[in-house]
Amino acid sequence: IEDSLLFFQLLSQSHPLPARSTSTKMSSRKTATRRGTTKKRAQRATSNVFAMFNQDQISEFKEAFNMIDQNRDGFI
Repeated sequence: IEDSLLFFQLLSQSHPLPARSTSTKMSSRKTATRRGTTKKRAQRATSNVFAMFNQDQISEFKEAFNMIDQNRDGFI
């Protein structure tokens, strides 16, 4: 279980959840391109957090995740 907690901590640090927008109006990329107001996104650095664990540990993390994910929607 300690390994599972470490995994989830590392995962949350390397892949933070996006902030939720409170705006109800959403613009598509196609619309933004037509207007010429597209913004270039900064390239993200890749994290190699999964290379830190072997296959047995990853299987254990999946099992722990499935135990935590009570409604089986893939989110905890």
